[in-house]
Amino acid sequence: MIRLPASPALRLAAIAGLITLGGLSVPTSADAQLVPGSPPAPRWWLGADLSYSQPQGPFGDRVDHAWGFQFGGRFIPRPAGPLGLRLDFGLMRYGSEVSQVCLPAPIGCRIGAEVETDNDIVYIGVGPELNILEGRIYAFGTLGTSVFVTSSSLSGLDSDEALLSTNNQQDATFAWRAGGGVRIPISSGSKPIRLDIGVDYHGNGVAEYLVEGDVVDNPDGTITIFPNRTEANVLTWRLGFSVGLGGS
Repeated sequence: MIRLPASPALRLAAIAGLITLGGLSVPTSADAQLVPGSPPAPRWWLGADLSYSQPQGPFGDRVDHAWGFQFGGRFIPRPAGPLGLRLDFGLMRYGSEVSQVCLPAPIGCRIGAEVETDNDIVYIGVGPELNILEGRIYAFGTLGTSVFVTSSSLSGLDSDEALLSTNNQQDATFAWRAGGGVRIPISSGSKPIRLDIGVDYHGNGVAEYLVEGDVVDNPDGTITIFPNRTEANVLTWRLGFSVGLGGS
């Protein structure tokens, strides 16, 4: 049993000494990279995620949920180090509606067509990432932008290819994100793969956006738009993977 000195100052000095000795006696993750024959720690990582989002506050009163995807990359300046820089790009679809229409005469309804209106959030952000336990646990924050866009497209009933499309509404906001998660190693080697399970909060601020039913078709062929303007923050759950590309 180790007895610490009674003086608070001497106690702190003794604890610091024990931590230092412990750090000298236990190899770090960076030291592990010096073992001959071991693969170098990747500095670059690329990843992809599927996401399920829960709108918050006033946005949640108008929208139930959103599905989407995210692509991103990370750069770790010091191999196996705790700090990195990440860049994320993603899309959330929080609403969609489809209606069948007839083309103008003389074609009429002989050729079936449909109009699909989608409500999306496209976002991009860059910021620091903190890695713990060789990246198995991580936390991050990013700054960037979120674009709320509602678009309509015309296609045939038996075709997914859009013939015509237009944006009905678009608004960009300054956005921040903060989150974290765990990465579970799946394979090792020069290109390790990790399963990524994470959660993050999108602070989109006040945005102008449309939801299902906000684009109304008038009898004369024109449309009327009823935009919403509220805070549009989102909580997102992610499941994906990341691949390490190249060591030092």
